[in-house]
Amino acid sequence: MILAELLKIETIEKKEFIATGNFSELKKALDESERQQILIVGHQPHLSEWLRRLCSMEIEFEKGSAAEIMIDRSSLSDCHFQWYLPLNQFSNLIETPKTPFFAPILRDKLTESFC
Repeated sequence: MILAELLKIETIEKKEFIATGNFSELKKALDESERQQILIVGHQPHLSEWLRRLCSMEIEFEKGSAAEIMIDRSSLSDCHFQWYLPLNQFSNLIETPKTPFFAPILRDKLTESFC
């Protein structure tokens, strides 16, 4: 809910397959969705496994981390990894005098993608 508030996401759907890690149900939901952007919040080991199966990427999600992938709607097998952000880097998205140059860009991309 914190991320939903930050990004001003109004529609939240809870799906049982996210908790159970059912990959075939994930693919079915992605295939049936008409949405252009989908934000999935889940747990290990499911997120790492889904990323591996969708994009052939080997990343162990740390607690509280996030990643973006782009999936071609015409072919769920065409997946492209965009970025990964561990929890300890989220504070860099808040502008301060020491904010890294990429933080506003990434924050804006998150807002643009999911709002």
